[in-house]
Amino acid sequence: SVRRCWPLPYGFGGRFTSRDNACRSGIELAVNADCSAAGAGVTAAAMGFLTNLLGKAMGGAPSAGSGDPREAMRPAYAALVGAARDPVWYRDGGAADSKPGRFDMLTTLLALLLLRLEQGGGHARESTWLSELFIDDMDAQLRQDGVGDLMVGKHITRLMGTLGGRLGSLREAMAAADHIAALTDYAARNVTGDEALRSALVEMLAAWHDSLADSAPSALLAGRLPPA
Repeated sequence: SVRRCWPLPYGFGGRFTSRDNACRSGIELAVNADCSAAGAGVTAAAMGFLTNLLGKAMGGAPSAGSGDPREAMRPAYAALVGAARDPVWYRDGGAADSKPGRFDMLTTLLALLLLRLEQGGGHARESTWLSELFIDDMDAQLRQDGVGDLMVGKHITRLMGTLGGRLGSLREAMAAADHIAALTDYAARNVTGDEALRSALVEMLAAWHDSLADSAPSALLAGRLPPA
C-alpha cells in the first residue's frame, strides 16, 4: 500500500497552557525512557504513549504471521487526512493553509474522532490502531525530511504530546456547559489561523463534532466521515 505522509511543522513551543503542559508531561514521562532509541525504541515509545492516551491496556504488537490489524483502519485514516485537507477549513474557517495550520487541523479532527469512539464504547483497540497510523505517518515524514533515528524519537515524543494535550483539552471543552466558549478557547490556543474567522471555525468544529455523534462508529471506522 502507498504510505500517506503529512508535512510536519517544527517547534510547537508556547502553544500550551499549564494544564496542557501537565497532560503532555505525563505522557512524555511514560515514553522518554525509550524516545531517543532507534527503530524499535520509537515503536515502544509510541505504544507507551497510546496506553496513556487512551487509558486502557491495548496488548502488544501483532504476532508474527498474523498480519497487521491496522490495515483495517487505513480507510478511516485516509478519510481523516482528506477531511483535514478540505479547503473549507482554510477558506471559511480561517485555519492557516500552512504546515502548522494543516497539522493543527489534522490533530484536532483526529482528537474529535477519538473522542467519538471513546464515547461509543468498545472501540479502544481500533482507536489505538488509528493513532498508530498517525504516528507512522509522522515518523515517515520525519525520515523523508532527513531526520535521523535519534532525533526522530524526540520529535515523535513532541508530536504525541501535542495530540495528547489536544485530546484532553477537547474532552474538557465538549463536556463544558458552554462548549462553544470552551471550544473557542481551544481554537485560540491550538489552531493557527485568522482570528477574524475564529468564530466560524468554532461553529464548523462544533458541527463536525455533532455530525460524528450522529454517525455510527462502524461507519466512521470504515472511513465514512462527515463533511466539514
